[in-house]
Amino acid sequence: MHSLLAQTTRVAIAAYLHDLGKLAERAHIDSPNLDALKTLHCPTVGSKFNQEGQPSNTQHAADKHTHIHAAYTSLAFDCLEPHMPDFAGSDCSPFTGRGNAKDRQSGLAPDTDCLVNAAANHHKPTTFLQWVITQADRLASGLDRESFGKYNATDDADIREGERVRGKENIRQATLFEQLNQSTTSWKTLNLRYPLATLSPLNVFPQAAETQEVDDKTAGTKQYKTLWDALLQGIAQIPKSHRTNPTLWLDHFDSLWLHITQAVPSTTQSGHVPDVSLYDHARTTAALAAGIWRYHHETGEKHVDVDQQKLLLIQGDFFGIQNFVFADGAQSNKQANKLLRGRSFMVNLLTECAALKVLESLQLPPTSLMLNAAGKFVIVAHNTP
Repeated sequence: MHSLLAQTTRVAIAAYLHDLGKLAERAHIDSPNLDALKTLHCPTVGSKFNQEGQPSNTQHAADKHTHIHAAYTSLAFDCLEPHMPDFAGSDCSPFTGRGNAKDRQSGLAPDTDCLVNAAANHHKPTTFLQWVITQADRLASGLDRESFGKYNATDDADIREGERVRGKENIRQATLFEQLNQSTTSWKTLNLRYPLATLSPLNVFPQAAETQEVDDKTAGTKQYKTLWDALLQGIAQIPKSHRTNPTLWLDHFDSLWLHITQAVPSTTQSGHVPDVSLYDHARTTAALAAGIWRYHHETGEKHVDVDQQKLLLIQGDFFGIQNFVFADGAQSNKQANKLLRGRSFMVNLLTECAALKVLESLQLPPTSLMLNAAGKFVIVAHNTP
C-alpha cells in the first residue's frame, strides 16, 4: 500500500471519527476518566478565541466545559480501538503513536500529535494536524471564522422551549423536503422527524414529530444505547485481516457508520435545524480534511490560512445516458423493466469504476468520493498541480 495513500487515509479517518463522541455521549457511555478528558479536549464557556477561531491556552479550573462530545470522542475511540487499524505504533504517519489504552489512564497532553487527539480536539486545536480537522469540520458545518468562535464559546446545554427542557438525547432529525416551501425555517415549526434507528426500508420514512421526540430522556438514551451497541457489534465483524489496510478498513466502517447514524442529527444546538445526519457530516468532513492535508503536504505550507483555495472539485459525467439505457430492446415490452434497471445499474457501476480510478491515481481514500448518482460523480481533491 502506497505510503501517501495510507497517510491521507489516516487523516480522513481522524476527521471521519471527530464526532464519534456525539453517539457515545447521547448513549451515556460511562468512564472514570471523563473529567480528565473534558479538560484535555473541551473548550470552556467564555474562552477567548483568536482571529482563526482557535482557543487561547488560558483556562481556569472553575470554567464550565462545553461541547462535551469531544471528550466522548476520545472515550469512544478506546472502545473501538481493538477493532481498528493500529494507530498506537510507530507506523501511523502523519500522526504519532499514542501507546495502548492501559498506558493512558491519566490522559494525554492535548498537543500530542496522535490520531485520537486530532479527532477529539476539533473544538480545541493546538497543533497543525488538529487544526486541519478543525478547519474541515468548520467548512462541513458552513461556519465562518466569527461564527465558529461563537459556536465554540456557546454552552451546549439542553434546549429550552419556554418552560420545557429538551435534551440532545430527544432531538430527532428533521427532513429537508418539509422545508422546501417555507420562507423561514425553525426546527420547532417542522412537523416531521426521522425515526432514530438503523437503516432499513421502514426507517427511511419520516414520522410525526410528536411520536418521535419524547420528553423522557431515559427513553431517548435507551434508543442511542441500542445504536451504540449495534456499532460495537458491527465493527467487530470487520475482518481482522483488513485492519492492516486503512483504506479498506475505512470502506468497511463507512458502510457501518451509514447503517448506524443515517438518522442521527449531527447537531442539536439551539438555533440550528437538525436536518443533517451524523453520517453525512462525518463523510463530508473526511473528504475536506483529506484534501486540505494533501494541499499542505504537497505545497510544504504549514500555516492554515482559511482564505486559500486548497480544494479542487473533480466531476465526471456519463454522457448519452438515455441513448445507452434506451438502446435496442429496452423500448419493447419484453422484459423492458429488467433491461432498464440493468442498464441503469451498469451506468452506476461504470461511473463508480471511473471515480475509483481517479481516486487511485490521486491516492485518495474512498470517502473523497462525495457523489455518484445519475451518471455523475464528484470527488473532493487537493488543489495542486
